[in-house]
Amino acid sequence: MSEKMESKFLNLMSWSNVVKKSRVKGIFENNPTGFVKEHKLESDVMSLAESKQNMKVFDQSIEKEKAYSQALRELTSRLARIGYSEYYGCFHPLFPRFEKWKSNRINVTKQLQALVDLFLLGNPVEKSFLMDYIGDLMEPLSALGLILYKGDYIITPDLVLLPVLGNWLFAEKPRINPNVYFGDDSLALLTRLQPNKSGKCLDLCAGTAIQSLFCSNFASEVDAVEINPTAASLAYINVVMNGREQTIKVHCGDLFSPVCGQRFDTIVANPPLLPIPEKVDYPFVGHGGKNGMDITWRILQGIPTFLIDTGTSQIIGTCLSDGKTILQFDEMKDWSRQNRMDTLMTITSHHELKPGRLFFDALVSTASTATSENMDMATVESAFCQSFAEQGATHLCPYYLHITSGTGLFQYQNLAADPNNSFWYI
Repeated sequence: MSEKMESKFLNLMSWSNVVKKSRVKGIFENNPTGFVKEHKLESDVMSLAESKQNMKVFDQSIEKEKAYSQALRELTSRLARIGYSEYYGCFHPLFPRFEKWKSNRINVTKQLQALVDLFLLGNPVEKSFLMDYIGDLMEPLSALGLILYKGDYIITPDLVLLPVLGNWLFAEKPRINPNVYFGDDSLALLTRLQPNKSGKCLDLCAGTAIQSLFCSNFASEVDAVEINPTAASLAYINVVMNGREQTIKVHCGDLFSPVCGQRFDTIVANPPLLPIPEKVDYPFVGHGGKNGMDITWRILQGIPTFLIDTGTSQIIGTCLSDGKTILQFDEMKDWSRQNRMDTLMTITSHHELKPGRLFFDALVSTASTATSENMDMATVESAFCQSFAEQGATHLCPYYLHITSGTGLFQYQNLAADPNNSFWYI
């Protein structure tokens, strides 16, 4: 895949157009003071995270936990005063912005340049230059694994700090195949959420907790469930940083398992959604099974049990189609009827799945980079072609699901008539 094509793909699927062609290490792999720690605590000293959801995030004394929480909130306050959020807000959230972040930094103050370099661009910054701005915050930020010391320089462990729609969010630095995912589909779901006010909300496949943070503005309680321990720990950091730990509970677990016996007014989900052939070893963060809907179907099976009768569920994903209708149309219709769930499925675009087409080539390129089996690109391409042919699939469709209790009506609206539609938007 050409660099031009790869960049265009990232505009559709990832947080930025920055591409790392070699497989990257986990963001805390070289960080001995990272988020998740396993050493035993004294009986009279319980970490803040453990006291909430048995997640050893801070893993310190109560006094230090309070200091760490204050440090996170003070950091965002200082960044806002210096103009960091204003700078970030000047760039369109749905189009390439990394190079624009970089090229426009020369137009701001030296003070802001340093913080943009550190928290947005991931560049090393001299420790001495940061002392006046965040010097007193470095110790707690380092203890939490949010900054690292490299000689006389300070860096972030492949993280960026983003002010997103009223919330601050640590996310993994822009790349394909991130360990902690935050992408344009996260924003696409966020702009459609309508959580029931004063009710309980469940956020599945929570990632960085961006959906949970938004829903906490309306819901009385939010349970955020994430199976990836690194992502769950970072989600908790984000919850604390935004002062929502009294409303949002972060669980590290598999879908509904941490909340068994509960029912919710709102259930939202942004599950792994890429259609990956069985022969291709792909990271679980994006692996949606052979048809892209494996995790989604597991979520759908739980919705009748965990959603109250007056509740609403909203899910984003992708599925395979023949260019006109999704392949699992009948299954979706049957599920709605059998569970008496009124389901509105909205398709925004169809993307052709054959060599030479943007999304297909991007899938192949991404998978060949990610696989641990060291499969060459030709072998990966062949596996995708075979998988799609076996299923009768010619296109990939992004979709949104809006689900409520009702009579079992399934409505399907295909808004993909215009071939120029972008991935998640018309």
